[in-house]
Amino acid sequence: MKTFTFRYAPHEPTIGHRMMEAVRTGKPDVRPDELVSRSLKGLLAVASESKLEIFEAILKEKPASLYELAEKVGKNQSYVLKEVRVLEALGLIRLHRENDGGRERLRPEALYSKIIIDCGFEDKIAI
Repeated sequence: MKTFTFRYAPHEPTIGHRMMEAVRTGKPDVRPDELVSRSLKGLLAVASESKLEIFEAILKEKPASLYELAEKVGKNQSYVLKEVRVLEALGLIRLHRENDGGRERLRPEALYSKIIIDCGFEDKIAI
């Protein structure tokens, strides 16, 4: 599988600036497998301990449903669903709709085997 990186880059041009530059030059600025943030607080809100714990359980335990996932992480199912939707929106997981005896269930699947949080502090250290 692949590695996903949450990267803190306070001096990086904003996404709006990068999009305008892409329009101007005709060169797309696509960053697969990475989320870049100029805000450390914002980055840590998205890459929260709870979301990473849920992602790890999906990766290692391979639960057959959100109910099973909620049981494995010891959280209620509605909370897990909310966090899983964020992980899905980030592209870290995929939710498969399956029928189980007439009931629909969502089976989460991890799309990455590793997540890195890169704060990039060494980029700005002057020696």
